[in-house]
Amino acid sequence: MKQAIEEGFILDVLKAYTPVDSYYKLVKKTEDDPEFDTKKAKKKLRRYVESHDHAIRLKAEIMVDHFHEQVLAAGKIGGQARAMVVTSGIERAIQYFHAFKAYLRSARARTRRSSPSRASTSTAERR
Repeated sequence: MKQAIEEGFILDVLKAYTPVDSYYKLVKKTEDDPEFDTKKAKKKLRRYVESHDHAIRLKAEIMVDHFHEQVLAAGKIGGQARAMVVTSGIERAIQYFHAFKAYLRSARARTRRSSPSRASTSTAERR
């Protein structure tokens, strides 16, 4: 990947990397409960929220709209721009794939215009 970036074959995706912070507020039901592990609870809550179909659908819509408005409409990279979404795992990637595909299909039906965008999958193995 480093060589491909240096040779200009692909762009460095980390230059445009945008981290997204999530905030959750947990309410303790009982005061001074020694068995309540907030770290473990936050981890489970985050996993649940980020895997929920509604949250994924809304995030996919935001990403597609942003890509169309800020990248394609601006003609960046000679009209050949692509986007990459990095997820926590294959299951989440599949959820996003289906959300992108459904949103692009519904956008085409609403506008009756053809969009050059399409959802595709590619998985990279962690090394």
